[in-house]
Amino acid sequence: MRLPPRLRLLAPRRRRGRRPVLNIYIREALPADRAIVTLLMLFPVFRIPFRFIRLWVRDLWVALWPITRSTAAMAIATVALRRLILGSIRLPTVLALLIFVPFGAVIYFAMMYWRNKALLVESLTLARTAIGVFARARA
Repeated sequence: MRLPPRLRLLAPRRRRGRRPVLNIYIREALPADRAIVTLLMLFPVFRIPFRFIRLWVRDLWVALWPITRSTAAMAIATVALRRLILGSIRLPTVLALLIFVPFGAVIYFAMMYWRNKALLVESLTLARTAIGVFARARA
């Protein structure tokens, strides 16, 4: 495929046996850079509005910590299972989805139940209420 002259300058030159540096940066380093900048900007972004409403950022962190911990455990367990299964065999995408999504959900709810039963009950009550609202709206 031949690129127009304007785009030829932007396209990385291919060398035999080496990947273009720009592609490596875009796929690997750029998401890490964005994550670091986002984490650094979270404190000032939350601190200023929270100061107006007299709420501490620590209170937000204390409220979100159980959910964050359960999400991190789910992600680690799912990645570990993927490495174990996909390291040895090749699964079709749909089958992998049907295996890993329920596994991740089970791990997430098990962590929530183990660490904070009250928050899990509150979340399930909220979900049940939302389902009831949608069922009434459909009828």
